[in-house]
Amino acid sequence: MIEMDPDEVRKRFGKLFSKKFLTLVDERKRMCEIIEECSVKGTVEWDVVNRLRAGGIVEKAWTDGKILHMIARIGNEPVSFGPSSIEMGGQALESVEIKNDEVYTKWAGIAGGGLGLSACLAQSPGVKRVIYPTKKDLEEIGGAHASRVIVVTPEMQKLIVGIDDTDTKEEGATWFLALKIGEELDKMRGVEFLDHRIVQLNPKVKNKTTNCVSICLTLAVETKKMEEIKKLVIKRVGEMTKSDDTALAIFTGIEIPAGLKEYGSKVKSEIIDLDLAKEIASKNDVQFIKITGEEGFIGALASISYSMSGLEAAALFDDPALKRKGHLQ
Repeated sequence: MIEMDPDEVRKRFGKLFSKKFLTLVDERKRMCEIIEECSVKGTVEWDVVNRLRAGGIVEKAWTDGKILHMIARIGNEPVSFGPSSIEMGGQALESVEIKNDEVYTKWAGIAGGGLGLSACLAQSPGVKRVIYPTKKDLEEIGGAHASRVIVVTPEMQKLIVGIDDTDTKEEGATWFLALKIGEELDKMRGVEFLDHRIVQLNPKVKNKTTNCVSICLTLAVETKKMEEIKKLVIKRVGEMTKSDDTALAIFTGIEIPAGLKEYGSKVKSEIIDLDLAKEIASKNDVQFIKITGEEGFIGALASISYSMSGLEAAALFDDPALKRKGHLQ
């Protein structure tokens, strides 16, 4: 067994192409989300297809440009691993294990798939250290060789913050406030700013500013810093808001519950009251935070349901403009 830190891997193989590697866990549901970023998107597309083909603990995977997202179960299961074919993947996630605030992901790769893991991913920002089970796994990488590597990362969780009603008709913009806070947090150790999404709400509601949108921020936060970061977000929204109705919805978890998704759809097309929002939040483990008022919670909660969506977040319910262009089914 050979243990190395990313700098040592970089010295051995030269600086390679992986830009980010994060492991977000939900221990209650025994799930892990793995996020990787590469310098080009073709590599992550190949990785997704081969890891899905290999199976095992991998539930699903997708790409967003040069970024790969993969949802896996915590644990280990047999994989269909070998030279890439219709039955097997040339790259596989064999196990996910959590020990002492660290996540251990064990990988297998063959030929170029092995080089991508053992030399490239192993030196990625976000990695604490890597373990090569045998000397062969370090020295025989690429070509026709199969190799394995264990990548150790800090245990992180996904923090999704819904924000609404921070502006007035005279000043402010919620998307602007949220983006500033996200970028501030991204400079902190133990925090990664993953996404900022503008969610279009029903423009027919009476209590709104001009465009009637809410915002969600998605962050990866080291588990041991989670409460500190929540308090900081609450503090900064309170300092920056211009409205008397500002509220936050806070959710920690990898997958959005079905009940919350259903609520989000309703907020785009119906008039929702605050009592229903509070009821849905309670049933789906969402924290309600009053900043200067409560009305903002309706939209803040809805934004969480669209945190992993694309154009659906910015669209209106059953949006005819996007349907004509083929962007919504």
